[in-house]
Amino acid sequence: MIIGHILMSKGREFVSVAPDDKIQVAARLLGGKKTGLAVVVEKGGRLLGVISAMDIMRALGDLGEAAATTSVSAIMTTNVCVCRPQDGVQQALEQMVQRKIRHLPVVEDGIVKGVIKLRDAVEFRVGEVEVEAEELRRYIYGAGYH
Repeated sequence: MIIGHILMSKGREFVSVAPDDKIQVAARLLGGKKTGLAVVVEKGGRLLGVISAMDIMRALGDLGEAAATTSVSAIMTTNVCVCRPQDGVQQALEQMVQRKIRHLPVVEDGIVKGVIKLRDAVEFRVGEVEVEAEELRRYIYGAGYH
């Protein structure tokens, strides 16, 4: 299966902020949506970077109260791991595990189309494995194996 199938089933909603938004705005949006990552986009949806809840916590530790009025662009990650809608779910899972990340922006022609969470990909893959196992059971029992 491909990443696009996950986006179709879970929806394409994601948190986005502008690079000149303040960290406080990003924190409020992440808390309101109960997610750990916001994509930083320019007008038109082109990906510039990401900001995670962990980035915000680090900024609070380093900057104190000044973090609230600091721009997202000052702490965002710009070297972002991404996937495409046509990429395989297994490939995306491997990338997340290898890079030790829990969110993966889905990008097509530089434009953010969604964000896949590690949990989404694992749940989708588990569902696939269960279907495969059931098909094997039917084949074995239907073919008269003992």
